[in-house]
Amino acid sequence: MKCSNCGYDNVAGANYCTQCNNFLGIEPAAATPESEAAAAPEAPVTPEASVAPSQPTEPAYAAAPSYSRSPASYNYQQPYSYQQPYYPYSYTPRDKQPFTITDAYIIIGFVLAIVGIFAYAFILLPASICFSVVGFVKRTNTRTLGLSIAGIVVGVVACLIKVGMVLNQLGVIPDWLSAGIFW
Repeated sequence: MKCSNCGYDNVAGANYCTQCNNFLGIEPAAATPESEAAAAPEAPVTPEASVAPSQPTEPAYAAAPSYSRSPASYNYQQPYSYQQPYYPYSYTPRDKQPFTITDAYIIIGFVLAIVGIFAYAFILLPASICFSVVGFVKRTNTRTLGLSIAGIVVGVVACLIKVGMVLNQLGVIPDWLSAGIFW
C-alpha cells in the first residue's frame, strides 16, 4: 500500500506508514483495469476492522514529530467533556436566620466579659453573666450558642478570680491558698 503523505510503498495490510508514521494517509496503490475486474465488490473496510487482534494498532516506537507533515494530517482528539458528579441528595442551603435581639445580648455579654477582665470588674463581669445567660435562654437559633457559653464561662471564671484577689488583699483567706502552685 502506498502512503498518500510520503509515497512510501508499505507492506500489504499495514495500517500505518513505516516511513512517516502516518495512520490516516494510507491509500491503496493505484488499481489497474485487470485488478479491478478480478476484485469482487465488497463492503468498505475501516483501518481498525482490518487489523487482526494480534497486530499492534500503534507503532512500537515513538517517533519524533515530523515537521514536513501538513497540519491537516494530524489526528487531533477532542478533550473529554466534563461530566458533573452525581449526588443522590440535592443540596439546599439553609435559610438565613435574621439577627435578633438575643444575638445582640449574647455579643454584648461576651464583650463585657472580656473587657471586665481588664477594668471595672465588679460592674462588667456580673453584667456580662446576666447578658450571656439571657441570650442563652432566649436564643432562637444555634448560630450563637458557642458565643453565649463562652461569655458565661469567661464571666464566671473572671468573677471568681477577682473575688479571690479581693479576699486575699483583705486578709480573709491566707496567702498560701490564693497563690496556687507557684507560691
